[in-house]
Amino acid sequence: MTSKEYLRSLATFESGYRERIRLLTALKVDNRLMHGEEAEDSEKIKRLEEDLTAEAVEVYTRISKALAIIEAIRDGRYKDLLMRRYIQRMSLTEISEAMGYDYDYVRALHGQALKEFDILYKAGERGERTHKNTQTKRK
Repeated sequence: MTSKEYLRSLATFESGYRERIRLLTALKVDNRLMHGEEAEDSEKIKRLEEDLTAEAVEVYTRISKALAIIEAIRDGRYKDLLMRRYIQRMSLTEISEAMGYDYDYVRALHGQALKEFDILYKAGERGERTHKNTQTKRK
């Protein structure tokens, strides 16, 4: 998985998790309405709760990993942009307005930020130690 795919998967994974929480809540409400307030949760509900617990750990782990990589990036503009794009899920248009930059500049900056993220992401995949002051060499 590329670093861009990894970052994009955060939103997809979290959205799926939130949808399953809504499903669990609806199942519990339906169960209580059909069988009374003191009704035992069905096996389906219990399995879903167990799955969601494991999924919550996975969501937390993925987001924590992304945050750690972003935090290790030295350039504050890159950090800000990546946080807004992949954690806060802002569009590039919204980011350009919030940061006070031209859209085309933000698009180019996004590409540079992804390259920086990719270096640290790949280093982590290889098990290399990443340093907070790691930054790509500019030509």
